[in-house]
Amino acid sequence: MERQAKMEATYKLAIEGGIKVLYKEVWVTEIPFENEEITIGVMDPDNNIYPDINLRQYRLDGGDPYISRRHGRFLYSEGKYYIEDICRNNSTSIDKKSEIINGVKRELSVGTRVFISESLVFRFEKNEPKQEENAAQEASQETILSKEMPDTNIKQAPPEENPQEEHTPAPLKNLEAMVAEATKEESAKADNSAVETPSYYLEITGPSALFFKSANVFTNKIPLSPKEWAKDQDGLPALQIGRRSTEDGIYPDIDLWKFYFNDSDEYIARRHARILEKEGKLYFQDISGKGSTWFNEKDDEHRLLRTAENQAMAEIQDGSKLIISDSAVFIVHKQ
Repeated sequence: MERQAKMEATYKLAIEGGIKVLYKEVWVTEIPFENEEITIGVMDPDNNIYPDINLRQYRLDGGDPYISRRHGRFLYSEGKYYIEDICRNNSTSIDKKSEIINGVKRELSVGTRVFISESLVFRFEKNEPKQEENAAQEASQETILSKEMPDTNIKQAPPEENPQEEHTPAPLKNLEAMVAEATKEESAKADNSAVETPSYYLEITGPSALFFKSANVFTNKIPLSPKEWAKDQDGLPALQIGRRSTEDGIYPDIDLWKFYFNDSDEYIARRHARILEKEGKLYFQDISGKGSTWFNEKDDEHRLLRTAENQAMAEIQDGSKLIISDSAVFIVHKQ
């Protein structure tokens, strides 16, 4: 199909879970619906296949065998928007995983979720005009600054007759006070971060690279950087380990989906374990309560099993082993 000129991007496709896709050779978390057709698939230069949304990483590195080279396409026609399945292998669904579309086209409405195999979910949304929002925010910030910052062009009253006494114009005194207050706040922050967390990284044993969400890569080495982690329900910075569930909107930081789906390891939970930072130390903690998490050795003595009475935490050291079910072993190394 010959492409037409770009349309006004009234709608967009948002990728759920903070995950990025390669759209026209750029990694993005949302795609403006500005063409009549947006193709989805896996790039294959040998067969001259170049989809707009290239899911090669999730097919090859992610081990998702049901993402096809020509998987599907989003369409615009006569004022309506559609998703069309092309691959015909029961791996495209809308709104629920059970609502499979196989070789057919379905109309999109705002909020429609489109599942691509087990890997990704696109959500059809209104495309709000960002330029107008940014302009409004900038104007608001300028108004705030104009109220807070002193006008240094105000004509000052002449100094008193005593030349020995130093006089600072009142507006500048206010500015100096603001700078002093900001310096005080920075010093307080520095004092609070005086206890530094040791720098570690995880090495994943075996040949299978795992998806690390914050970097959007499949890798065998994952840095442990608490300053970059989101805070968990208890207010502590934490790195989540588990298996994604696109239907439930669960996207852990370290994704063990490959072992669950491809290797049938049913003991890997969606929210299985976490690595957390507390008072300058790192801990490994079971959160699944399934009895399939171990620390250093895979035996009853070293099993981490979280219950109401047991928090199932172990402090991480250089050389520690973090064991998840029968599939994943992480070795901790100091930087």
